[in-house]
Amino acid sequence: VDTSCWLKNPEIAEWLQQHDMTDAELFDYFWQNVTSEVIPGLEGRKVGVWQSNKLDIKPTLLPKGSFGNVWQDPKMMGPVIDGGMPVVLSGTYYLDQDNSATAAGPCKAYAWQQTWKCMYQEEPFDQLTQEQWSSLIGLETTMWGEGVNRFDFEARVWAKAAAVAERMWSNQNVNDVAEAQVRLDRHICRLNLMGVHAGPIIPGFCSSDVDGEAW
Repeated sequence: VDTSCWLKNPEIAEWLQQHDMTDAELFDYFWQNVTSEVIPGLEGRKVGVWQSNKLDIKPTLLPKGSFGNVWQDPKMMGPVIDGGMPVVLSGTYYLDQDNSATAAGPCKAYAWQQTWKCMYQEEPFDQLTQEQWSSLIGLETTMWGEGVNRFDFEARVWAKAAAVAERMWSNQNVNDVAEAQVRLDRHICRLNLMGVHAGPIIPGFCSSDVDGEAW
């Protein structure tokens, strides 16, 4: 949040002056009120806040059980955890980007359809000490709407989302790209047969690509 915008609003600027408060203090005031006035009415809900390349929100202002969603640099997971909150890592797995921010090698590949390998090879635990591991409560993959519409959504999401899901839901030693490629290629055919317009990752074809009568 660019809190300086509030100073350009005459009503808010006047309110700040009346309460002897800065724009930064208003940001803290907002979260204090969310914690005391809003959260108690949302039974069973937890607060998740985006944390970029700095600690945007003080963990002490948030209700117990809140977590940080690290959406930029994975290295921020450690400071967020040390600040008192568990984390969800999402930035490494944004599907609207060609490749992830930290992987090397395969991310420089020419073919767009090979960029799933970049996200598959991410090792989030490498950014944490062993003592911090238990505070990584999840990984999240997301597609943002700027680069997709109803015509290309499925092809842009799949197969990268499937590759990320395999890493998220598997043991840490399930990380071989060559083995994953065979599984992922088969899975794309399954998705196509189900009517999902997943894009290919290697040369080849699925039975659903062939005209029914000719097949």
